[in-house]
Amino acid sequence: MANPEFDQENGMFYTYFEIYNLEPGGIYSTKSYIRDLNGEIHIENEAADTQAPARFDIVIDYLDVRDLQTGIYEYAVEVEDKSTGQTARASKRIYKIGQADMDELLYDDHYSFTAAELDSMFRVLRPLMTGEEIKNYRHGNIKAKQKLFVDFWKKRDTDMTTAVNEYYMTIRERIRHADKNFTYMNKGAASDRGRVLLKYGYPTEVQRSGFSGGDKNHEIWHYEGMRGKVIFVFCDLWGRGYYELIHSNMEGEVYNANWKAVIQGGAKNY
Repeated sequence: MANPEFDQENGMFYTYFEIYNLEPGGIYSTKSYIRDLNGEIHIENEAADTQAPARFDIVIDYLDVRDLQTGIYEYAVEVEDKSTGQTARASKRIYKIGQADMDELLYDDHYSFTAAELDSMFRVLRPLMTGEEIKNYRHGNIKAKQKLFVDFWKKRDTDMTTAVNEYYMTIRERIRHADKNFTYMNKGAASDRGRVLLKYGYPTEVQRSGFSGGDKNHEIWHYEGMRGKVIFVFCDLWGRGYYELIHSNMEGEVYNANWKAVIQGGAKNY
């Protein structure tokens, strides 16, 4: 459980959680942190030791989130019972929205977007749109296109009971990550890696090639639990820093049974 609002005067994120199956009178250790969806830890509390009063205990935790940027994060807790060596972990997704960013999250402002701004958004979000939405966008006037994007976000809101559109927040965070990290030719979210990130989310594991040897530079994104084990293979085919999707075993994506041979072909001289 957590408190929902913060300000610059009182920027503490308070939570409480319950721990069970402790050894009465024994020592247990707790550690908490906030990480982004890419696994990077932004705020962390040092581990603290406590004597268990009984088989269970209630812990009140807090972290200062005033410097945390608007985005989607996970609040995570790790507990170790030092008497038995048993450990437990739990996490919960949280959304941090700064006051200055509130207006940006009101997607009704798409009604004021220009044709160029709408076309730019369409290029990024097209992989997430239905065939009907794509057709309506291509044949609609500017007013129809503006309304299409407002409706696009509203009908994908995963929890209508909250003031925040979680889907909008999720995709906005993925776009920010792609624009920051996939920078070749400023493609960002419109790049192959950006498209896959927007459509399927963050991979479970990323396997990157080194910068030596005969193989072309490449990345293999692994997704566990999504129709079994799914991979996406991106390769810098021309040695220019642009990673193209050359293979995936996901239905509907590009498939190349000889993708390993492509990677092992050696980087192009330039």
